[in-house]
Amino acid sequence: MQKIIQITGRTETPDELSPRELQEVVSATYTKDSIYPFFKVFLRSFILNNADLCRQYHVPPYSQKPSPSKSELMACLVPFFEHGELFRKMRAALPDPLPAVIDKIIWEGGQSHESLEKAFNTKVAYTNQELETSYPNPSAELNPLFGLFRDDATARSYSYWYSGRNFKNETSYLHFLYFPRPLNARLKKFIPASFGFDLVPIPLPENPGTHLYTGHDSLFSELPVALSYLQQGKLSVSESGLLNVASVSKMRKYCGIKEFYPDNTDKYAASIRTRFMAEMLSALQHKGFDTYDDPVAFIKRGFQLYEKSQFSSAAVLFHLKGINKVETNPEVNRGLFSLLRQLPLGQWIAADNLLKYALYRELPLELVRDYAAYNNVYFESDGDYGKTKNYLYRAYYRTLLTEPLLRGTFYLFATFGLVDVAFGTPVHPEAGNFKKAYISVFDGLQAVRLTSLGAYVCGLTQTYVAPVTQDEQIILDEQHLFISYTGTNQPLLTILDKVARKAGEHLFKVDYETLLGDCNTSLDVTAKLNMFKQLLSANPPPLWQDFFATVQERNVALPALNANYQLFELPNNKELIRLVASDAFLKKHIIKAEMYHVIIPRTSISKVKNYLKKFGYLIDFKEAS
Repeated sequence: MQKIIQITGRTETPDELSPRELQEVVSATYTKDSIYPFFKVFLRSFILNNADLCRQYHVPPYSQKPSPSKSELMACLVPFFEHGELFRKMRAALPDPLPAVIDKIIWEGGQSHESLEKAFNTKVAYTNQELETSYPNPSAELNPLFGLFRDDATARSYSYWYSGRNFKNETSYLHFLYFPRPLNARLKKFIPASFGFDLVPIPLPENPGTHLYTGHDSLFSELPVALSYLQQGKLSVSESGLLNVASVSKMRKYCGIKEFYPDNTDKYAASIRTRFMAEMLSALQHKGFDTYDDPVAFIKRGFQLYEKSQFSSAAVLFHLKGINKVETNPEVNRGLFSLLRQLPLGQWIAADNLLKYALYRELPLELVRDYAAYNNVYFESDGDYGKTKNYLYRAYYRTLLTEPLLRGTFYLFATFGLVDVAFGTPVHPEAGNFKKAYISVFDGLQAVRLTSLGAYVCGLTQTYVAPVTQDEQIILDEQHLFISYTGTNQPLLTILDKVARKAGEHLFKVDYETLLGDCNTSLDVTAKLNMFKQLLSANPPPLWQDFFATVQERNVALPALNANYQLFELPNNKELIRLVASDAFLKKHIIKAEMYHVIIPRTSISKVKNYLKKFGYLIDFKEAS
């Protein structure tokens, strides 16, 4: 059976190609129209000027023909991919920056023409103005010297042209230049790798504006609070299946979680750690792991799920729309997690070095398939006439997906203390193409450092001892609703602020108003009481149990009986009825009616609701529509 050689650059290929297979791959890589410009402007003269060398490697004399056929062109080209010396001679004879471009594409993978133009300050593709046409074909638009590469050109959409861009000053196509994987694997044996093939430790980054996230002691006090918060069902999910942005922000503030960019105005950037923590804890809950007896084992179990792709890497790509709706490659998680095992313990590695290391060694970073990417996944940029959708064509794949995925994953690892990170203001050299300052907030990553916890979780070491928690003590007074707390657990102090008010240096006072302050429904009350018992006291004194029982008894839902003037029927609660009848504030906002009925103006409902919390009543007024 004939072996079929894939050339899309997306599949595994044999290490060695037979001469016949090599011919088939080269022939499938190029059309006559795509390779002839390169042959005409460079390869013909190279063969003529290096006749002895080319004769030695059996390059046929077709180069002297004015218009060779495709088969004749392929016969000339194949020896250059077959013999390392011949390829290196050709590479060295090319004008700058082509030799460096060849090295970059061989070792880092395919590149868009826009990224190459920016990186090497060279002309890769001609604009419509330069070609004096509005509709060139891809081969005519490409600089002939770049015809050596396979070009997957994508026509720009009409919506792109009408988004305020100057049609004449643009190319008609997005060009993605690469060598198909069978050829690329062969060429790697011809060209030595440049810097980045190995991980090289660097000193601590000291750039202006660099921030370090290295203090992971708070992690072990944050996790139980975050887990308890999730168990109360407080986190909401959007219609698209993603964690609601406002809900994540509320969780951050409620649980006192330390963030990478706490003051960032970007709605996602300000709650990165909280989002990752919620995603991971939700995945653990889904698998039945919802206890926190051993925090280190809890974290290790979470990353066992991650490595098995039961936690989607798409969670770090919140700058892309539609990424959660497509199937992802399970090999990506394993590849990214394997990077941890390559890091030297306690030494800084530059983020760019890490990216090149992954690319040079061809780690699987292609999270979604091509057809799914350019049909469903897009990046929104700012146009002169509104938002523009930039779908994930191959030309954009590295910029919009691969780099943010790798950098974002190390923020995920840092969230759980596996690495320290050094980061600054996010910038990206290609962000200007999308009229943005950066592509992803993770563009600010500068360096990472493996921690002892990370070494344990990824299996490099066999033991790890969690930091010893400073002495702390929680005492619930048996005679009064006071909580005495000594300690520095910031997340726990944040929770105390939600249920009590400060009454002294280590003293907190609880009453109806503090407990019900941010509650709106009986479900909120139940959730808060459960959190209280989980984090503060599983078996509170009788006084507290009676207090909690009273709070729950006083939670009622009142459906409105009239759509225009809100009419409610009070429950048969003598204390509540007496309060409504006698309290001066309530008299001002409530019109009494017969048989436990009250009438409340719409504008007064929230005032009445908040006022009643002082007395332990959480009334869920169900307004008529």
